[in-house]
Amino acid sequence: MSELIDISELASYLGVSIRTVRRMAERYDFPVRYRISTRCVRWRRSEVDAWLATRAERPHVIPEGISPDLLGGRAIGPRRRRAA
Repeated sequence: MSELIDISELASYLGVSIRTVRRMAERYDFPVRYRISTRCVRWRRSEVDAWLATRAERPHVIPEGISPDLLGGRAIGPRRRRAA
């Protein structure tokens, strides 16, 4: 069985922030997360490695149905403030 890693370990392993991992987890081609308990989620390192290998083979392919804006790009224009 493959080693299970938490979100902070995964972020460090990928070289991104925890927030970026959360965004990436919403993508359908990102490895499946396993819910251990209500507030405990883990990923299998072997699945992450396999996903990284496919990304290395085709790094600039955007999956069908995914907006480029969801791939980590920032919104263009000024930030809007919430009404108080």
